[in-house]
Amino acid sequence: MAASRPRPTLSLVIAVYNRLDLTRACLDSVFACWDTDPFDEILIVDDCSTDGTAEWLASLGTRVTVLTNTERSGFGLNMNRAAAVSTAEFLVLLNNDTIVTPNWSRIMLREALADPAIGVVGNRQLHADGASINHAGLVFDHLFRPRHLYFGEAPDFPPALANRPFQAVTGACWLLRRALFLELEGFDPAFRNGWEDVDFCLRARARGWTIWYAGESVIRHHVSASEGRHDHEDENAALFRSRWKGMIEPDMEVVRARDGQPPSRVPIEELGGQPSPLMNGLRRIRRLPLMRQAVDRMLHLPGITALADHVARRLRRP
Repeated sequence: MAASRPRPTLSLVIAVYNRLDLTRACLDSVFACWDTDPFDEILIVDDCSTDGTAEWLASLGTRVTVLTNTERSGFGLNMNRAAAVSTAEFLVLLNNDTIVTPNWSRIMLREALADPAIGVVGNRQLHADGASINHAGLVFDHLFRPRHLYFGEAPDFPPALANRPFQAVTGACWLLRRALFLELEGFDPAFRNGWEDVDFCLRARARGWTIWYAGESVIRHHVSASEGRHDHEDENAALFRSRWKGMIEPDMEVVRARDGQPPSRVPIEELGGQPSPLMNGLRRIRRLPLMRQAVDRMLHLPGITALADHVARRLRRP
């Protein structure tokens, strides 16, 4: 009988900046799932936290390895730094505003090992309260913008349970081959705390790698709870559009149709072809702490599109 392949080495990588409450809850969930999801090392990049995070991480002793920055770097550079230090075969990148569940990384690793062409694996992410889906793969709308598939649907919404390829998956939770991460020189620092994960997925696909979604792996995500998460949203979006214009497949409606779902609602900002004053106001509110999830959920309420359409038409009357 042939000997079974030994389990590949795994590095869990988490970047933190303040929000000790989130970091503690995240790592507590990781340690609670250790029987099903062990790691060879846990690398924490402390991006100049000032709220007691450093002291609490030090209290964990040898359970974690802490890389302390001397100046703020941001998500992409923090991940790049940890990947350069790690010697593991696979990296598991995880936001500190998440809560993991048993078998979350084991399932992702199983999917990656099933096909050597799979370079990046994402998973199903619920909102922090566990009541609805935040992410079930990334699709692109007709304006070539990334959208979280099945946002707001029930946690066990059947199409979200399938394991399958996508053009991209959100970097809030990834398992990927470290060799691929180094081959592509990690995240592009031109993106500042946003869009670098989608850019990486597209660059990996351009090299022939498959981006995979593991619907059986589940975590909960507070979503953009990190300080300064959206400070550079407009610049990141503009850079992404300039780089990938004409090279993205607008697949949102294709995927929904394949899953037997009706067409998606048109987001408010598309009404009339230009952002409405209402949407501009909502975008500003969405950048406030704790408001992103509330605004996003409101935009998915039945009837909100018709209401916004009516308001936009009235505002545009001569």
